[in-house]
Amino acid sequence: MMEQEHWGYKQIGYKFVTGSRFVTATDLDTFCSVTGMREDIFLDDEAAKTVGAEIGQIPKGRIVPGAFQLAIVFALLRETGLIEKGVFLGTNNMKFNAMVYPYDRLRVEGELLDRRVTSKGDRVIVNYSWFLKNQADVAVAQGENTCIFPNPEKP
Repeated sequence: MMEQEHWGYKQIGYKFVTGSRFVTATDLDTFCSVTGMREDIFLDDEAAKTVGAEIGQIPKGRIVPGAFQLAIVFALLRETGLIEKGVFLGTNNMKFNAMVYPYDRLRVEGELLDRRVTSKGDRVIVNYSWFLKNQADVAVAQGENTCIFPNPEKP
C-alpha cells in the first residue's frame, strides 16, 4: 500500500471505487461449508426457487448469503489498501437490497463520512458508507462501517 492511500490522509467526502470480482459457485460452496451455512437456498437452484416462491420473490437460482456479501466488501476494500491495519468496530444501516447469484461481478463504491483522531492522537476512527454493486450497477447491499486505525502521522 502507498502511504497516501491510508484513511488517515483522506478528507471527509473522499469517494472510492474498488476493483471487482466474480462470485463463483465454488466460492459459494466453500463459504457455506466453512461457515456451516448449509441452507438449501444457498446450495441448490431448485430449492432456492421453491423457497422464493413461498415468500413471493422467485430467484433465478441459489443465492449468495448476506454474510458472504459483507465478507466480499471487506475483501475488495482490503485490496485498495484503505482498511489495511484497521480494526472493524461495527456497521450501521446495513441492508440487502437485491439478490446476488453465483457469477455476479461485484464491486464496492463508497464515501468517507467522518474521520477523527483519538484524544491520544495515536489512532484514527473513520466512518464510511459503502454500496456493493453488481455488474448491472444495482446496489445489492449497503451500509456504514466504523473502523479504527493507527494514525499514519504519529509513529
